[in-house]
Amino acid sequence: MTNIKEPIAVCPSCEKVIWSGARVWRKGDELYCHSKCLVASFSKEKAVAQ
Repeated sequence: MTNIKEPIAVCPSCEKVIWSGARVWRKGDELYCHSKCLVASFSKEKAVAQ
């Protein structure tokens, strides 16, 4: 059996493709490729709210 990886999402912070089987961080419906991207998303929300 061949393990074929497929793109499942795009990180909304850095726009990197997230592949099936990759470790991801989730906030609501969004998937992030790295914890740094997840943390950056909170900074963006704070800036928009002000």
